[in-house]
Amino acid sequence: MAWRIARQAAFLAAAFLALAGCGPTIEKPVTSLSEIGSDSVVVVGRLELEPPLRPGEQQIRAGTIDPLGVGDQIRDHGMLWFSRSAETPTEKGEVVLNPRLGELYFLPVPKSTPYMVGGYIRTQFNMRLLGPRSVTVDEARIEIPGGLRYDIRPGDKAIYVGTLRLHRDEFNEVVKADFVDEYDAAAAEFKKRFGPGTTLRKAVPRRQSDRRASR
Repeated sequence: MAWRIARQAAFLAAAFLALAGCGPTIEKPVTSLSEIGSDSVVVVGRLELEPPLRPGEQQIRAGTIDPLGVGDQIRDHGMLWFSRSAETPTEKGEVVLNPRLGELYFLPVPKSTPYMVGGYIRTQFNMRLLGPRSVTVDEARIEIPGGLRYDIRPGDKAIYVGTLRLHRDEFNEVVKADFVDEYDAAAAEFKKRFGPGTTLRKAVPRRQSDRRASR
């Protein structure tokens, strides 16, 4: 029995990687600037959804065994994919950030992957085990538009990219995405976390997108 459970857990772990859209390693929050090498930068920002998720709006059923904690990565979180090229399809990116919605994040990004190629917030994730080696997932998403190049410079240790505020309609389509500059509050929190001698460079993207306006 224990052998069967171990095999099922291993299979589900592989299935989660393939089906949860989490192939690359999801970057963990930075706790010290000493963790960051010269080839990476700490990206400081916030991801917001307007209107926010309602209580119970996310329907997540990750099965009785969740070896990778996929449920925790989905609940009240978004996925942002980064790549070396602006032409990379969203889920083919090399790096994934998993910020909690509405909270200031401090996450590392390799300087070689400055393009935010897209992302999503899941509103439904239902994983069902159909047999010993068969699994299916029903899901629904709020798609996050990409097409952004973050201003990452060779000497940067940390950059502030603003609050990416997503405005959605009744069909859960993002109709407007803009950046809100809350640098002063973010810089104060940055110094509180990493020390008074640290520097956070403002690099808020300027591009805005409003799909309704372009129709």
